[in-house]
Amino acid sequence: MNKIQRNLCVFIHYSIHSYIPRYVKIYVDEISIYFDQVILVTNERSVEEDIACDNMKISTLFVKNEGYDLGMFYKVIQTIDISNYSQIACVNDSNILFNQLLPIFNWSKTLQADFWGLIDSNQKPWFSTHQNNYHIQSHFIVFNRKALLKLPGFFDAISIQDILKETDPVKLRQTVIDKWEIGISQFLIKEGLSCASFIDSNFYSNLYLSGKRTNVSLNLYPELIRSGFPLIKMKVITKGKLKDIFRSKSYWKNLIRQYGKQNWEIELLIDELIQIKNGSGNQPFIKIRRKFLHITQSAGSLFLKLIKKITWKKIRTIPDYHLIERFFFDKNGLEIGGPSKFFSKDGFMPVYNKMATLDNVNFSSTTIWTGKINEQAGFLINNKPVGNQYITDATDLGLLKNNSYDFILSCNNIEHIANPIKAIEQWIPLLNNGGVLVIVAPRKESNFDHNREIVKFDHLISDYTNDTKEDDMTHFEEILLLHDLKMDPPAGSREQFRERSLKNFENRCFHHHVFNLDVLTEIYDHFNLSVIKTVQLDSDYIIIGKK
Repeated sequence: MNKIQRNLCVFIHYSIHSYIPRYVKIYVDEISIYFDQVILVTNERSVEEDIACDNMKISTLFVKNEGYDLGMFYKVIQTIDISNYSQIACVNDSNILFNQLLPIFNWSKTLQADFWGLIDSNQKPWFSTHQNNYHIQSHFIVFNRKALLKLPGFFDAISIQDILKETDPVKLRQTVIDKWEIGISQFLIKEGLSCASFIDSNFYSNLYLSGKRTNVSLNLYPELIRSGFPLIKMKVITKGKLKDIFRSKSYWKNLIRQYGKQNWEIELLIDELIQIKNGSGNQPFIKIRRKFLHITQSAGSLFLKLIKKITWKKIRTIPDYHLIERFFFDKNGLEIGGPSKFFSKDGFMPVYNKMATLDNVNFSSTTIWTGKINEQAGFLINNKPVGNQYITDATDLGLLKNNSYDFILSCNNIEHIANPIKAIEQWIPLLNNGGVLVIVAPRKESNFDHNREIVKFDHLISDYTNDTKEDDMTHFEEILLLHDLKMDPPAGSREQFRERSLKNFENRCFHHHVFNLDVLTEIYDHFNLSVIKTVQLDSDYIIIGKK
């Protein structure tokens, strides 16, 4: 019985190089946490290092490259006894993993499905032989016990040996997509097996594309990542569309920096992906240079640098940011919550690389966003102290001196405060005359709050008048009912989300209120702050007011 409880991940990697890329190592190491055994199957070649050296769970298998992923997976299955396993996953290297898989595997524990995967699809290629083209995308598909027992019959049904012998690359690709990508799901469904998908492609298509069918992992990747999805397709990076360069929050490097797990050395990962991208010859600017400009390689390189220098500032920062930089340059500030990517050198308001000092306030010495905080070490940005660290509520800042800061920052923080008027009443006296308060609040249309109503200013005043405390649960039932878990994978199942919400005073994950620019402006007017700038981004509102 214990033997049958083992689970295995077959990780498929193809490369012409003599090394295992960093992004593959990251993915394989992370996935080994959730499986008893990982077999890295890759094409035959000389490899300088063994990925299995530091992880006893991982072994490497070199096979002849036949039949793409289908062929490699089949060859691994032929080397094992599937009756010894309760679960086998087939995962390939077409995605870049930049954060933990924990939310996905927590979700999978709630399932009764016979097979499941990351993303489903209803797209029908012109060469499909299926009437129903619904399928789990094969780059990450997990077969549980009943599905495993059907695999030998599936391989016989598709004449796997004929597929392995196919030498025409176009015909082979079409056959693998038809027989494997779509075919495996359809075969198992027709056998009466149930399936589930972590990402519901129809939901995202309906939300962002009026129901138009699309490959959401390619065409809606920014929306997926912002909702908590921890992967990005390699094709997005190597064959990205030109518009992505001019859409900062959608551009892959910014997304990975913002949503990547920092202790994975994200910058090293990005550097490797840039090298892969450059090697692919598919950079949008390089395409333009070759197709339209017909200039020499050296001149093209200079042109590319010039264009990036001109456009990069524009696409990464809010409009006319240079006009307000003076409020932060060589100034002393305070951040409520944080640190935030929003204010980093690659953010929309790169305050961190302009300021003199920055103190910080966080409600606890341990948060789900920052992990453990050492108050004695000071406020750290990129592991460097930039100011004092205070552990106290945003509504209780009596330990700080009035008129001691030139600016105060609050990014995606105000929605977590039960009594925001009381909090801001504490913040404003800390500002010097002429100092600025910057509040960034999420737009409900871009996140799991999209079903909720915008808070009324009168409600905020009522919370202040009634001295609402931070353990307030007034909005508990509303949040449970309207919170869109599909756009918040880390929250887990409905029951897991409920349990987390009941402990909100400890974790502060609640969005007590939902804001827009009108309400934020009313708040600033209430405190006689002179609004000098408001910005509406795809995902956030920004308001800047002067004391």
